[in-house]
Amino acid sequence: MSYTDKTLIFESDKIYFTEEEIQVEVMMDWEHSLMSASAAYVCENGGDILEIGFGMGISAGYIQSHSISSHTIVENHPQIIPKAQEWANGKSNVTIVTGSWYNVKNNLSTYDGIFYDTFGDDDWDKFGTELPSLVNVN
Repeated sequence: MSYTDKTLIFESDKIYFTEEEIQVEVMMDWEHSLMSASAAYVCENGGDILEIGFGMGISAGYIQSHSISSHTIVENHPQIIPKAQEWANGKSNVTIVTGSWYNVKNNLSTYDGIFYDTFGDDDWDKFGTELPSLVNVN
């Protein structure tokens, strides 16, 4: 069973699912400082930002706190997609793309910064190879 087929449980401080009575954490509230620092690095030159994986929206909030032109978020989990869409409502520079980043990569643009933080990504090993096609080289 793929990660996107798992039924997620949303609590105020984490997202998780259970597998064989074990709690598997997808994202946790303690990640704020890591997400803040990572977003600052990715956004340091502004421009167009690609975020792969929305999760709890922690990194998305930090990315939005920077002076950027656009913010494209790719999310593949069917329970998280509506949360990302609701979060993006009213944010004119945000575009939500649904599906696996690997499956939609040919429909994406090129970006000045890329934030990659996924869970259960079956195509994570292809990211390094595909990265050059997603990055602005100017």
